[in-house]
Amino acid sequence: MPAPLRTCIGCGLKAARSEFWRFKSKSGAAPVFDPSDTQAGRGASVCQRPLCIEKAIARRAFERNLKLKQPLSSGFKDQLRQLNAESGLKANS
Repeated sequence: MPAPLRTCIGCGLKAARSEFWRFKSKSGAAPVFDPSDTQAGRGASVCQRPLCIEKAIARRAFERNLKLKQPLSSGFKDQLRQLNAESGLKANS
């Protein structure tokens, strides 16, 4: 049986779970990064490509897909951008 596909909330790419970063939210609370995909709650997947996090933020995709009760905080957006920057450094190494 093939592995289930996930969809990027930034660009719409469909791929295996290992190709994405996973974020979770419980009851509309602030999302958290869940690299092991083991936490309970609604999940959203984002490609590990540089522009996908920015696209997801601009499209308010985290708020919509995780059914958040409030907009993303600027602190969480900064954490997303830092994760994105660190990923870019690893890809260029």
